[in-house]
Amino acid sequence: MGIENPSDPGNQRGAEIEEKIAKLIQGRPHVREVTITQKDMSDDREMRDLIVNLINYDTSINLTPVFVQAKASNRGIEHFNEELKKILIKQGITDQISLKEWMLVRKLILLNGDLVTSRSGKSSRHLTDEEILISFDTQLLEIVEHEKTLR
Repeated sequence: MGIENPSDPGNQRGAEIEEKIAKLIQGRPHVREVTITQKDMSDDREMRDLIVNLINYDTSINLTPVFVQAKASNRGIEHFNEELKKILIKQGITDQISLKEWMLVRKLILLNGDLVTSRSGKSSRHLTDEEILISFDTQLLEIVEHEKTLR
């Protein structure tokens, strides 16, 4: 949830992943602008590594901006989900809404920007840019569909 100490090698990798994802997303035809948030700013505390302003083709829905939480691996995503569940349980939110619904309401996209490791931990591979963009577009479409239900 942001880069705490930029000189730490793990945090440097996180910053590199955020930059990589920002550049990939910026190239999408429906994206107007991507901004990387700064550590300890309100957007970062809200679990928003990137703020993505879209070209809103459908003015009947309030779509833009959407937010991206960038992780360097599927293990990072699993850890993020576990931590988020703990927060939502502590706040009593999980009784009323699922983790997926919570993310849809907040227009939050969770992206793995680099590594997929097998459950056994014995093998891993790097995601392609295309796989990252497919994940972004798929989650964005889910947000669009959710927003349409709110009309």
